[in-house]
Amino acid sequence: MRSLGKCGSAAGGDDSSPLFLCRVREGKDGKYLILDAAADSPDGERARYVIPVSVYEAIGYPIRGDLLGGERAQKVRDADEEMRAHRAAMDLLAYADNSERSLHRKLRQKGYSDRAAEDAVRAVVEDGFLSEERQLSRLIEREANERLYGPRKITARLYAKGYSAERIRKAIDEAVAQGAVNFRKNREKLIRKITPKLLETCESDEEFSEKKKTILYKYGYKAE
Repeated sequence: MRSLGKCGSAAGGDDSSPLFLCRVREGKDGKYLILDAAADSPDGERARYVIPVSVYEAIGYPIRGDLLGGERAQKVRDADEEMRAHRAAMDLLAYADNSERSLHRKLRQKGYSDRAAEDAVRAVVEDGFLSEERQLSRLIEREANERLYGPRKITARLYAKGYSAERIRKAIDEAVAQGAVNFRKNREKLIRKITPKLLETCESDEEFSEKKKTILYKYGYKAE
């Protein structure tokens, strides 16, 4: 909702107040309508609401001059928030990968209600814009093959991003089964990478062995 003020100028009304319709017009693609409405009366604080055609139909096709009270006014406010939350979700996904949980959290941080955030996440998942399976497949390959992290490190990092432990384990198993990731070879590559520096800095075989174990553990591998 964008505040406009009085029927013709600028700010917003109380969310519990009835809505007096000042103007109704069709959106660009014909799938939504733009309602300029004032709180309580034509002289009340004005705001702009964008709602789907289906919601406009559900509230009885109101026209300019109609006063929407109670349930109808709430449906307009809820639908407008849902559309804004959906646009915000799409913007966040365009910027970076997000798990369902992290996307919901970011929408809540932007001020959207829990209901609107849940609806927005569900919509982008159903429309195929957010697929945790695709994201995890890409992230696991990058973490394993570029950063040489082991399964334990990868699981911890992706869990912190909001992916479920179960879904991460399944994605790792699939990456290994499909040959996209080979942790044994990556572990060997990591050892070859760190060995020259360790040989240069360690003063004994024992120190070399202990530091190698520490690094392997840090990268998410078993020391053996």
